[in-house]
Amino acid sequence: MKVRLLLTLALLASVSAGTMAQDFKVAKAPFKAQAPAAVQENEYTIRYCGDDIYCLGTGMNIRVRASIKVSAEEAAVLEGTNLTKVGFALGAIEEYPTTGMSDFHVFVSSRPDGGDIFTYDMTDEEVTEGGWYEVTLATPYEITGDEFYIGYEADVVAEAYSIGMNPYEGRSDNSYLYGYSQGQWQSFVWQSSYGGLDIYGIAVGDVEINETNLMLKSGSIDSYIESGSKVPVSFVLCNYSFKPVTGYNFEVGPEGETTTMSYDGTLNPGEQIGLTAEYQFGEVEGLNNISFAITASAADGNSDITPEDNTITMQTNLYNRDATLDEPRSILLEQFTTEVCPNCPYGHQVIDAVLEQYDEPVIRVAHHAGYYTDKYTLEYSEAICNFFFNAGYTFAPSVMFGRKHYPEMPDSYSGTAPGPIFGVSQSTVTEAMNDQITIPTFISMNIDTEFDQATNKLKIRVYGESLLAGMEKYINVFITEDGITTRGQAGATGQWTHNHVLRDVLTAPEGDVLQFGEDGSYTYETEWTVKSQIVGDYGTTSVNPENINVVAFIADMDVANPLKCEVYNAVNAEKVLSTGINDAAEVDGVYVYANGSEIVIDGVFDGASVYTVDGVLVETVGAGEGVTSVQGLNAGIYIVKVAAGDSAKSVKVVVD
Repeated sequence: MKVRLLLTLALLASVSAGTMAQDFKVAKAPFKAQAPAAVQENEYTIRYCGDDIYCLGTGMNIRVRASIKVSAEEAAVLEGTNLTKVGFALGAIEEYPTTGMSDFHVFVSSRPDGGDIFTYDMTDEEVTEGGWYEVTLATPYEITGDEFYIGYEADVVAEAYSIGMNPYEGRSDNSYLYGYSQGQWQSFVWQSSYGGLDIYGIAVGDVEINETNLMLKSGSIDSYIESGSKVPVSFVLCNYSFKPVTGYNFEVGPEGETTTMSYDGTLNPGEQIGLTAEYQFGEVEGLNNISFAITASAADGNSDITPEDNTITMQTNLYNRDATLDEPRSILLEQFTTEVCPNCPYGHQVIDAVLEQYDEPVIRVAHHAGYYTDKYTLEYSEAICNFFFNAGYTFAPSVMFGRKHYPEMPDSYSGTAPGPIFGVSQSTVTEAMNDQITIPTFISMNIDTEFDQATNKLKIRVYGESLLAGMEKYINVFITEDGITTRGQAGATGQWTHNHVLRDVLTAPEGDVLQFGEDGSYTYETEWTVKSQIVGDYGTTSVNPENINVVAFIADMDVANPLKCEVYNAVNAEKVLSTGINDAAEVDGVYVYANGSEIVIDGVFDGASVYTVDGVLVETVGAGEGVTSVQGLNAGIYIVKVAAGDSAKSVKVVVD
């Protein structure tokens, strides 16, 4: 099930708080149209994104101004031509009958917030439907080499999704969106994840243009490559030139070891294409972290306006099989699921069925995020769900294997794979497992835990050996819980059991930097104060200490790039509190033990108090003789302080 993600556009610091609504919504339009393109020999298209129309909504009634910038460098290439047409896309969704726009006009301007050189007013009847529009300028705008902007301005209602954009195609660095508030245009900070605005222009002129404008992006290569292998390298080529390009070359490979590859297809302005090249690696000794680059040569033999974006560089590890550790590697599987997700029970069944076919160890963590929230949702889970899905929406059931990006696994909503999270199916889970079991072990992981009753702390120690000691790595430690039963799971009848539920995060959100010794060894220690309840933003839930686990994993982390956060290894300790807590204890001849949902104090004593592990007093008991019971307790760990004679001691017991 899919959820539209509310994209928060932060206002510039100069804008007063609360001036304008900042929640923007994104939805794909229920149609796909093709924008007109330049077809004549002396026509040139100014365009930065493809034909798909996605719909951006403001969430408020406001006048908006949307434009794209033609930089001075680009205008210099077009100098001597005339801008004759401005085109744009408007969105529309089924829930709203029209575009929701009125008082609409198209402009050419010197600034994104005004300075109009040309405007064309459109009637409300002209902009009632979603799709592509094109306006012919009554007086063409002469392009002189100065920077300029083209776009549209209109009033938009809160309920409409009317601003056309491309979240996964095109550029964002030249897209500008303004809202009119407090008597002035105020800029929303545009983010790259939103893509580019669906706006274009057509210039006409008898000039010779020998410059192109290509961009490479979205490169992907295996994280670990055995030396001597031939591997595929995937990347996306974008054409931001003013005319179609054909016949371009690529330099592919590590520095000093590149090979030339060519592509002869035609790419129109604003289009992009996914390409794959195969590269043959030579033999190496040991483990080598290398930079692998792809550089696009100028198309058709022309120079490029912005050559700095013609290269993408990716990191990979080239290794000799003899250099890996002869240690087990566990696969980290993170699931995204909630109680309100009707498809999630089936997703769990699919995952379980696939994993039964493998002997390799898989460590699972269930994040209650992706399709709305429930009482087990943590802020951390919501944050990484948005970060690792890397798109304008989220959905569940979905999974992530070792936080690795699998670009060949597009989701069913956008047809793309923007991040490491992908949808659950037998084929996707199987494909990810088949890849994960081939990854060698470069970091070993072991874990010890010890529960200290005196301090109510679970001490955790993770240790091992790394062949990557010279590289910065991050360790993450989670507390998870199994066996949480509910009767409120959507898509299931009767009782449902949640397992592997994330309950607490003991490291920083990005993980803690791991320190290695000179010999590659490491030890990481932390502790968890045992809780009887987890208090979250969406509810308070009790903790069953009998079902508490500790999960630790070591990974890369790039807070600016979710595609560079792969996991090297993982380890878990199961049911870490099921031992070391008193089933029964004696205090000077007085016996204290749990009997189901009650605590029994058996013997002669002067008084007793019952506390939660968080120190909250739940019951006071006077002097007793024989069997005294404290009833009606919730499941959890309790501290019983008993006074008998000259002694006063504390005992911990577990109530089911």
